[in-house]
Amino acid sequence: MRQRIRAALKSLQTRLTLTYTLVTVSALLALEIIVLGGLMGVAITTQFDETILLTSMELEFAPQASDYLQRHDLEGLQKWMTEIYESKNASEFYVFASSQPFVIFDLDGMVVAQTPFEREAIGQAYAPPDEIDPTWFADRAIKGEFDPDDKYQQMADGSWYLLAPVQKYMDEKVWGTMALNVIPASRSSKYLSLFGGIVGVTAVALLIGVTPFGMLFGYMMSRNMVRRLMNLETVADAYSRGDFTVGPQDGSQDEIGRLGDRLKQMAQQIKTLLQSRQELATLKERNWLARELHDTVKQQHFAALMQVRAARNLAQQGVDAGVALGHLETAENLLKQSQQDLKGVIEELRPAQLDGHNLPAALRQFVQNWTAQNSITVDLAVQGERPLSPTIEHTLYRVVQEAFANIARHSTASHVDVLLHYTPHAVSLSITDNGQGFDPQKVQRGFGLSTMRQRVTEANGQLTLTSERGQGTKVMAKIDINI
Repeated sequence: MRQRIRAALKSLQTRLTLTYTLVTVSALLALEIIVLGGLMGVAITTQFDETILLTSMELEFAPQASDYLQRHDLEGLQKWMTEIYESKNASEFYVFASSQPFVIFDLDGMVVAQTPFEREAIGQAYAPPDEIDPTWFADRAIKGEFDPDDKYQQMADGSWYLLAPVQKYMDEKVWGTMALNVIPASRSSKYLSLFGGIVGVTAVALLIGVTPFGMLFGYMMSRNMVRRLMNLETVADAYSRGDFTVGPQDGSQDEIGRLGDRLKQMAQQIKTLLQSRQELATLKERNWLARELHDTVKQQHFAALMQVRAARNLAQQGVDAGVALGHLETAENLLKQSQQDLKGVIEELRPAQLDGHNLPAALRQFVQNWTAQNSITVDLAVQGERPLSPTIEHTLYRVVQEAFANIARHSTASHVDVLLHYTPHAVSLSITDNGQGFDPQKVQRGFGLSTMRQRVTEANGQLTLTSERGQGTKVMAKIDINI
């Protein structure tokens, strides 16, 4: 189960779906953050009319305080004021200043309740802060001349001092006066808290509401893309097996469609190249076969035919039958040699790898058969044996066949040494005989050396020949390999 989940998470379709979903939700959330951030910036930098907010405080506190004074419930009034003061929340944007108490005094100016509570202050005359204009204070607190637009004064520390009548409504009886000192609260903190709350709630809402649509959209988009890529994968697998009849079924003009077109072109080029190589290989094999048959079987058959004709002529002339039999025996030997040569040609036409053996095993079998046919001893040594590609093994096997064919025909050697040596980055094959040798510059073409050299060169290797009259011959093939 875990392996299935891991495989699903690693799939391109799953990752594309998750990416589409994440991008969709993140984009909407980022847009919301930008909009809310801009609104918060505007709100923070906007100048508010503090007097409007102070008026709202007056309209909130004065009616409640008048109810307590009207009932003469000073204990309840004190408790209510303490609760308000301790909450420190005069409004969303103001808090009580700790330097000044919240006070309510009667029409004679005597304190009836205050918070923070001080027993000694109750019943004493209220004294405003030193910064407050005494005349302004006396006109309102003593004379009761409250101007609706002149109930507030801003102090040096930036706080606001409010002096307002305690009454139910503006036209009703005044029961006393309330005095309080407030300072502006931090707008940024208020807005940041509100901003964070909104972002958090909307983020959850986006995850719940938008995620299914993002996943559906991502699945639909990725499904089509993955389907097209799987089509290309199927085509590539077919090409790797040598099946070029399959082609990409994608008519779009985007990147994947163009990739499919490239695969089609590549397949056509590879197909053409393989056909050309096959035709060339067939042509080379035909040329080699024609040369081998011409150099061996054809000449031997011609010689045998001449011996048979000589024997027939002698028989017709009535000459001693022993002479005619000698010609027939010679013809028989020539036919036997021709048969052996034909067998060798047939064996060379069958690559070693088709026999199910690796190169050393194929060479041991070949040397054993060749020694029995030619009565020439061979010592085969293999050093550092390792697997090779079929192409390299086939090339080296054909080099051995060609070299041994030359030894049998031309060298008059009695012994051959063969060394197959493997190294980490190359493989080398040396074939040394003790025959009569030759001048490579003069007889190179007749010995089929060009064929061997071409085979080794095509396999990314080099072939060298060392020979001297009376000193034997050495053929050396070295092919580089990639491990």
